[in-house]
Amino acid sequence: MTVIVWDGKTLAADREAGTRYIKCTLMTKIQRLADGRLLGVAGDAALARELAEWVKAGAKPDSFPAECRPGKANTAMVMVITTAGRVQVYESGPYPLEFLNDRHAIGAGTDAALAVLALGHDAETAVRIASEVCNGVGGGIDILQLAGHVSAPQ
Repeated sequence: MTVIVWDGKTLAADREAGTRYIKCTLMTKIQRLADGRLLGVAGDAALARELAEWVKAGAKPDSFPAECRPGKANTAMVMVITTAGRVQVYESGPYPLEFLNDRHAIGAGTDAALAVLALGHDAETAVRIASEVCNGVGGGIDILQLAGHVSAPQ
């Protein structure tokens, strides 16, 4: 279970991860790419990693991971924050869903996190509260700021 939250300037994520056989381990789910974009992964860890590596390799549509195609048991998502602060989400196809708002969340804690953002709080607070109320979300918080980006007023 996961929550990845973007508030327009900060990407935050919980650290809890698990598998069918391991109750909980800690891992980092967000990272800054070499070109300055931010990336967060949610869902099945192996598939999410595959999607993340595909994005880092240039996200060429013809090399989209076969296991992430529609009809497969894909439960992975990758959220990319562009250097301009735009939100792109890859899930079951090689073309991202692009969101126009500057706040977004993915993972099991999405509803709680979006409610916290709607109340005017930041991404870190959204992850902290989602970690308190959502099963399988927690283990600490990682935070990345988008370099040089100032979000537009709401």
